[in-house]
Amino acid sequence: MHTEIRKKLVPEFRARRITELRPSLEMTVASLLEGLSREQRPVDLVTCLIRPAAYGALSHILGTTVADHVAFDRWSRTFQGRRTPSAVKRRDGAELMAFMRRIIAERTGNPCEDLPSRLIGHGFGGVGPKDPASILATIASGGYETTSSLISTGLLALLAHPSQAAALDDAMIASAVQEAARYVAVIPALDRIASAEAQVGGAVVGEGDLVRVSIAATTRDAREFSDADIFDVQRRDLRHLGFGYGSHHCLGRNIAETLFEIIIRQLFLRFPSISLVEWPSVGRELMNSGSLLHSARRLLVTW
Repeated sequence: MHTEIRKKLVPEFRARRITELRPSLEMTVASLLEGLSREQRPVDLVTCLIRPAAYGALSHILGTTVADHVAFDRWSRTFQGRRTPSAVKRRDGAELMAFMRRIIAERTGNPCEDLPSRLIGHGFGGVGPKDPASILATIASGGYETTSSLISTGLLALLAHPSQAAALDDAMIASAVQEAARYVAVIPALDRIASAEAQVGGAVVGEGDLVRVSIAATTRDAREFSDADIFDVQRRDLRHLGFGYGSHHCLGRNIAETLFEIIIRQLFLRFPSISLVEWPSVGRELMNSGSLLHSARRLLVTW
């Protein structure tokens, strides 16, 4: 069932579809930067740029509105929080599902050019794995937070290396995004159940065993990457697993990468002297220790 659902969703996130969305994403970022220019400095890029931009990208796919951002932000923080009480997760989960069911109900009688309408057109319905509201909720809760986390930690890495940020040109931006994804490893680890017995690194993993795979360790593997602990936007060995691999690669990879590229291009063009107010010497304070993901809690800058 999982494979069937992914096959229906993949076209929504292919490069061609994201290319169609690119002008809208560029307008969203430009508008946010215009607002940023009027804010009193220092400015927190996480709250004023990154999270609104990530939600804006998601809203183009889901057909949601700007007014829904506050609720989405709260739901997302709830689901990714390490210490969120179970009762709060159940409450916010119910709210998110109710919200998505309202969208599905609206699109059933009035389809639009968005993912909810296309899910209905593909015959998704009812309860269980093919419940379109459940599929949308999964995309929303996962895609928003991971995109925000990639961009916040990636910009932190760039701004902490100002000489590399200053040397960026259009030809280097795509590789800078990939290096950021490798360097920060937004999803530090994944838990999986072994489907068969296997030998890994000299240890026997039995069928049915729980295995925790450290994505962060793979992205710093010295056998794969030269000077693996060094952030280098000109790196060429960029075959990392930050977005997964093969048939289980991250569906939202294209939109996350595209949005990050747009933000880098416009941010440093608009504010060429932008710099961190807080430096990585206080990195533990900057990082969001309450999240299951590697993400920046704040990113104060000036120019």
